[in-house]
Amino acid sequence: MIGRHLLPQLKKDLFKGKIISILGPRQVGKTTLVRELAKQIEPGYLYLNGDLSSVQDLLSSNSLANLKAATQGAKLVVLDEAQRISDVGLKLKILVDELPEVQLLITGSSSLDLAFGTNEPLTGRKFQHYLFPISFSELVDNQGFAKALDQLEQRLIFGSYPEVINESGQERRYLELISESYLYKDLLHQPGIRRVDLLQKIL
Repeated sequence: MIGRHLLPQLKKDLFKGKIISILGPRQVGKTTLVRELAKQIEPGYLYLNGDLSSVQDLLSSNSLANLKAATQGAKLVVLDEAQRISDVGLKLKILVDELPEVQLLITGSSSLDLAFGTNEPLTGRKFQHYLFPISFSELVDNQGFAKALDQLEQRLIFGSYPEVINESGQERRYLELISESYLYKDLLHQPGIRRVDLLQKIL
């Protein structure tokens, strides 16, 4: 794993009575980052994937008793793809207010969806961070300056999504996969988009 500069700040924010929110595009490494953090801090952490219907059902109720049962007594709870949970802002507000000893760490691929769902209920209750593709300085820290500089042209052409970096020689293939499978999916999920063909031409 390429070390991310956000990790030390996340460690500082832990167990301060606030939800830690990490927003960013799909496939930039949010899940890898939060799992690495959770393993270092609390080996027995609870991981919930909001994409799974079983997790959506588990968190379907606003009842404190049900939400408390869903955390299973864990001190650190990771809720990945939090925007997939209906009324997620209110549920998180209940948890952070009523279970202050539990550290909630949430991620969201679509900042618009997550922001609309959490902004008002979580005012003053969260530390919000953004994770982007790997930066040049993160590459330097991981590979050394000479190697990072040698790859600079490739990064300028193909970008620095983790999977694109790790699959040397197949950058175009993986970049196309990311754009088709994730970029379009998130964009086309937004309400009000009618002319998909025009959007694809713009992209």
